[in-house]
Amino acid sequence: METMFVGQLLFSLNEVDSTNDFLLNKLKSESLAEGTIVVAKQQTKGKGQRGKSWLSDSNESLLLSLLLFPKCSIQKQFFLNKAIAVSICQALSTFGVNAKIKWPNDIYVENKKVSGVLIENAIHSNQLKHSVVGVGINVNQLSFPQNLPNPTSMRLCLNKQVDRTLLLEVVCSFMEKNYLLFKNNSFTQIDDQYHSLLYKHFEYTSFKIENKLVDLKVLGVSASGLLELEGKEGLKAFSMGEITFV
Repeated sequence: METMFVGQLLFSLNEVDSTNDFLLNKLKSESLAEGTIVVAKQQTKGKGQRGKSWLSDSNESLLLSLLLFPKCSIQKQFFLNKAIAVSICQALSTFGVNAKIKWPNDIYVENKKVSGVLIENAIHSNQLKHSVVGVGINVNQLSFPQNLPNPTSMRLCLNKQVDRTLLLEVVCSFMEKNYLLFKNNSFTQIDDQYHSLLYKHFEYTSFKIENKLVDLKVLGVSASGLLELEGKEGLKAFSMGEITFV
């Protein structure tokens, strides 16, 4: 892998309950280098945001977790989320897939989900001690369970199969590049890239707030991760769980 540290130590598994859990458990008993990657062909208990699960067929998704040591104030932690989301979109773009970042943690192609991100942080004395970045990308699936609302895959977008090994290398390369921007405090650059890729940016779209449907204009996402919207009552900002796209 042509990177400085991301993916230089790589655990490749046929099956695991969760790549995030595998890496977190390994970290309890071993000293692991920053950039360590766990990749699996299949997850039996893949995790998404807020207790949701990530479903995957064997050998058709890219399922990975990345270990990072940000050592930064927790006030800057959402810039790490932004850097990772940007990295996935940039990686998909090199294969011809035009992806957008759907707040808070999904990657969309048009109105369908192709990828999700789950970052689990360990915090000590107001600092990020370590972060485990979980990424799932639908790569070569042609069909999905009916209970998933709007999934797609790179293969469905491109009408051809994608080399998962090559995709892993490209994803790792972009994650390293943008993580180094994060470490160098290049937050404005990360923010500009993020908002250039933000789903429904500057568009009015429907949201559900406390079981009410409202149309609001997407203005951006703040440094702390709040979704900033504009409506008839002016500007408002919402945290995860307070509002959902319809």
